[in-house]
Amino acid sequence: AYTGISVSYNYTSRVLQFYGYPTGAVVAEVDAGSPAEKAGIKRGDIITKFGDTEISEYTQYEAALKSHYKGDKVEVEFYRSGKTYTTTITIGNGN
Repeated sequence: AYTGISVSYNYTSRVLQFYGYPTGAVVAEVDAGSPAEKAGIKRGDIITKFGDTEISEYTQYEAALKSHYKGDKVEVEFYRSGKTYTTTITIGNGN
């Protein structure tokens, strides 16, 4: 399963809470032309929900991604600049 998102391993739930942010997976990079870019995800966004899975750590995002397949449409909730947004990512093929 491929979204084009790389997450940061530096931002644990504890670090995010310390700085007053919601817990989740912090987007470190978004590949150009990727499903995530097409869905409006940007570097610095915090993914808080991926499909039916609440995300509080980057490891949960990675596990949730593995439960999806190419062509699946996944609703993603993310935090950006004080607001929560929802978008839909169509899972691509990572090859």
